[in-house]
Amino acid sequence: MLTGSLAALGLVGASRTLGLAQFLTVCAASSLFAVSWVMALVFGVYHEIGHRGPQLVRIGLAATLVGMALFGLSMMFAGFGLLAAAAAAVTSPTATRLLARFWGPCGRATTTPPVRRVLMDQEMVDREFDDIVAGLSEMDDHPPET
Repeated sequence: MLTGSLAALGLVGASRTLGLAQFLTVCAASSLFAVSWVMALVFGVYHEIGHRGPQLVRIGLAATLVGMALFGLSMMFAGFGLLAAAAAAVTSPTATRLLARFWGPCGRATTTPPVRRVLMDQEMVDREFDDIVAGLSEMDDHPPET
C-alpha cells in the first residue's frame, strides 16, 4: 500500500512537472526503450530461467513506471522523495523475504546454509582411501610417455 501510494504520488508529480503531453511522450518513449532493451539484451537470460515474452513486456513497462515515479518524487520533494522511495523499497515484502533468507533467527548474518552431517562407515572410507592410494602407486610405476 505504501509503495502504491508513493508510485501514484510520483506519477502525479511527474505529470505536473512535465505537463500532460510531455509526460505521455516521455512515458511512451521510455516504455518503448525499456521494453526493447529488456527484449534485446535480457531475453536470452530470462528465456533460460523460464520467463516468456509477455512477462518481459510487463517487466519493461514496470521499469518505466518506476522511473517516472522516482522522477516525480524527486521533483516534488527533492531528496526526501527518493528517501521515501528507498524506505518503501527496503520494507517491501520481497526485500524483507530476501533479508530473512540471509539473516539467521539469532540475529546473526548467515551467508551459507547450515552443513548437514553425514555419517559414513569408517571401513568404507578406508577402502576408498586404499583404492585411491593404489591408483596413485600404479601411476608412479608406469609414468606417462613423453
